[in-house]
Formats: sequence, C-alpha cells, structure tokens
Amino acid sequence: MKFWRYIIMVLCAISCATLCTILVGCGTDTYEVTDKGYTWRYKGLIDDTTMVVEVEHWEQGTIHCNHFMSYEDGESFTNTLSTYYYSADLRSSKVGKKKSTPEALLPEAPYFEELPRWTESCLAMDTIDGNFYCVNALRLDEYSYACALAIMNSEKQDLDTLEFENCGFDLHKDISFAAHYLKVSDSFYAIQDGMLKSQSPTYKIKNAGDAVIVVNQRGDSLFYEGEP
Repeated sequence: MKFWRYIIMVLCAISCATLCTILVGCGTDTYEVTDKGYTWRYKGLIDDTTMVVEVEHWEQGTIHCNHFMSYEDGESFTNTLSTYYYSADLRSSKVGKKKSTPEALLPEAPYFEELPRWTESCLAMDTIDGNFYCVNALRLDEYSYACALAIMNSEKQDLDTLEFENCGFDLHKDISFAAHYLKVSDSFYAIQDGMLKSQSPTYKIKNAGDAVIVVNQRGDSLFYEGEP
C-alpha cells in the first residue's frame, strides 16, 4: 500500500511540474538569431599615433516559446560572443593583433609619490617626457560660458591656455592627458614642452554607433568598424 501511495505522489509531482511549464515557462526556448555584428570603442592611446580599441562581437535576436502564458515569448536577446582589444593606427586603417585585455597594450598610469597641496585642484595631471604638468580651469568673464584650460608645470607656472567660447564639457570627467595630447572630450590637442601646438585639435576620436571615427586636423576621416 505504501508503495502505491509513493508512486501516486511521484506522478502528481511530475504532472504539476509539467503543467507549470506549459502554463508559465518555456521548457525548451528557441533563440532565433536575426543579426550579428561588431562594436568598436576607443579605450586610450599607446603613443601619439596609435590608439587602443575594444571590439565586441555580438549577436541578437528573438526568443520563441509557444507555451500558453509564456512571459518570454517574443522577447529580444543580445549575447556577447567575444571581446578583444587591438592597437589601431590614427593615420591609416592598420589594426594590430588581438589581445585579451587593454592592459596588455596601454601604458601604465602615472604614479606620483609626493605632490604639493596646490595640485589637489588639478583637473588632470601627468608626466610627459619627464616633466610634470597640471590642468586647471579659468573663467574668462562672468557674463558668458567662455572658459580656458591652463597648463601648469611643477613650479605652478602657467605655460599655455586653451580657450573655449562655450565650456560645454564636464570638467571632472572629460579632461585628461594622453601621450603628448591634452584630451578634452573627444578632441586631442598636441602639446610640446608644455605648450599647445594649436588651438585646434590634432585629432578627434569619436565612438559613433558601432564604429570609432578618427578625424584629423585637415578634416579627413578614418572609420574603424566591422570585423577586425
């Protein structure tokens, strides 16, 4: 008697689990892939003419589950198939060999042992060719959005300024040094001996859709997109 009671309990449990799957969830989901592609992203500079890019290989599509009251049926999905990092030339479409991490390509971040207290107000700091540089922001007047970024040396001397009619960027996120450039948002201004070579950027590097676009000072554009 106990044996048959046990059998009945097992059959009831199986029936309930099957009923739940039919009414609520997918027993076996079907994933229909409708698109595949690559997304490129700028990650930093190796030197004055070479950047590091992240390339993500992805697929996306639709989940098919035809059970009654299934919550997942018709929903979209996106899977990352792989992510690799490459060196890419700013002057041509040349791309290097893939690496598994950006640290394998990017130079080490600068390390400062001791700094004077006044550097706490620096928006960005770096050592270029053995010389320390700091960037601070200046208001040009009280009646407009104009501002300037001042490059200073270790002696707190103003070396040069980069002026903007409209400071429409984030002072704490969009300013940094990269190789021999002062980077402001997606614009790279060349620096030599602490002085700006021009008030116009040498390069603009933009993440646009799934591509990285490099625009030089002449207005010529390079597109990095698709399969590496």
